[in-house]
Amino acid sequence: MILPGAVIGDHAVIAAGSIVTGEIPAKSLAAGVPAKVVKTLNIHDDWLRK
Repeated sequence: MILPGAVIGDHAVIAAGSIVTGEIPAKSLAAGVPAKVVKTLNIHDDWLRK
């Protein structure tokens, strides 16, 4: 669930059942209640679909 006022960065992944209340940076994995960053994803720009 994403609550009003939450900000999710580009290519961030939110785990199932998480509640996003604040800001999740780009290229990160967030999980929990409330959602917290558990890992920074090592995604190269050439791997992303354009």
